[in-house]
Amino acid sequence: MTIPFTDLVTSRTCWLETYAGRPVVKHPGCPVRAEVSVELDAFYCRFCQWNGRVSGAWVLDVTRS
Repeated sequence: MTIPFTDLVTSRTCWLETYAGRPVVKHPGCPVRAEVSVELDAFYCRFCQWNGRVSGAWVLDVTRS
């Protein structure tokens, strides 16, 4: 599953994916997937320090369907 969405901070296209049963975000220019925090409506990449926003409720709806 790969679903495009717009990062609410940068207005750039990112992609929601599932890896090992957990939601992750593929973001432009980085080979590492960002971790998603549904409670904070955010995602963060430890590799490139990309800090973005995504609706946690939307992430849960998408990953449960």
